[in-house]
Amino acid sequence: FETFELSFTPVVGDGIRIDGDPGGSAGFISVAELEVFGAVLSGGPSCGDGTLDAGEECDDGNTVDGDGCASDCTIETGGPFCGDGTLDAGEECDDGNTVGNDGCSPACQLEFCGDGVVNNGTETCEPPNTDTCDASCMARVPLCGDGFLTPPETCEPPNTDTCDASCMARVPLCGDGFLTPPETCDDGNTVDGDGCASDCTAEGEDDLTQLGTIVALVTAPTGGGSRDLEIIRDGIKPAVGGTNSLEQYDTFDGGGTQTEDWIGYVYASSLQFNRVVFQEGRHFFDGGWFDSMTVRVLQGGVWVEVSGLSITPLYPGDNGLSFETFELSFTPVVGDGIRIDGDPGGSAGFISVAELEVFGAVP
Repeated sequence: FETFELSFTPVVGDGIRIDGDPGGSAGFISVAELEVFGAVLSGGPSCGDGTLDAGEECDDGNTVDGDGCASDCTIETGGPFCGDGTLDAGEECDDGNTVGNDGCSPACQLEFCGDGVVNNGTETCEPPNTDTCDASCMARVPLCGDGFLTPPETCEPPNTDTCDASCMARVPLCGDGFLTPPETCDDGNTVDGDGCASDCTAEGEDDLTQLGTIVALVTAPTGGGSRDLEIIRDGIKPAVGGTNSLEQYDTFDGGGTQTEDWIGYVYASSLQFNRVVFQEGRHFFDGGWFDSMTVRVLQGGVWVEVSGLSITPLYPGDNGLSFETFELSFTPVVGDGIRIDGDPGGSAGFISVAELEVFGAVP
């Protein structure tokens, strides 16, 4: 239902058609509306030309009697009929004429953006909300961030780990603030001595991931993901935008009622925790993300929320993009367990995890 204007050098004739090679394996075309505009060569305005001219009470584009507008372009009486000024059964409007583009169509139906007809004067395109037509049925002005991929853009939305602020594919660079493998950290600069070295490797840290025992709220999921919790530390980091559910663990269990979900590690002794690197799994239509997320550390048998939490890049929640990676940094804290924790998203209320790495120090 896209609309196209075919303009050409004015030409005189007694017929016109669109013509070409039909597409598809079945070889056919489709038409919703086909309008022709030009000029009548008979000497000017006339009854039946579809334009309400001086001296006409109506003009419905024909000279047929019995349709509310007589053959001499006067309003017929004795209705009910469209154009008699009375709202009759089957009519959505009746403004006393059968002229279109005035809010009430020649068939006495309301004209509006989204009705499938380009109403001249108020619209330039139909249907609305496409990559070429905006919500008001006016030609869309392409903008980075509008959710529509319009050349020369190569990606949408902007400001993600794969798409830059200009909607062009991001070239990964150490120091750009986006954690891109094989980086183990990216704090938005290339300065040494701030915990993340100039080559985007963590300074003075131990990888604590393999030292712990995995714990999760949901340990018997029923979705399409892997059922093995060990997949969250197998070292395999799928590409952003991937679709392989078996490369991640998701907590779908058919419940959809929990307001909290979590996954992490517990340890045999106390350790210092500095940060967590979380590669999310797949985004499904009904869940696979956090609506809100934090980090909690186990201290004295109680899970305590960390302080100074910063997530890089900013965690978007439901953005439809699978296998993105986020660094969760916080004020270093000692405990014997750590987990990511929050409100699971989607109508089914579940999260997904591809990799969950923990960095800190062994006392």
